[in-house]
Amino acid sequence: MPDNTPANPVDLELLRSLWREVLEIEEVNDDVNFFEAGGDSLRLVALVERIRQGTGLRVRTMDVLRAATVRGQTDLLAGLARS
Repeated sequence: MPDNTPANPVDLELLRSLWREVLEIEEVNDDVNFFEAGGDSLRLVALVERIRQGTGLRVRTMDVLRAATVRGQTDLLAGLARS
């Protein structure tokens, strides 16, 4: 059965903040792909490192790439935090 628990708003805001910092933008849409928002491979690596520093979770670059939106990455982090 899928987990329909809403994402933790703190995690959403943390990811929005990290995206704004890495992409050097002011507004972030939770459902826009990282690359469509202006990201590239170097910024992806920077985002992953900031996620690791900000959460203490061992997140892989490929997983962040696959979960390419703020909302997807929030779900990814929630899953990692539960395991």
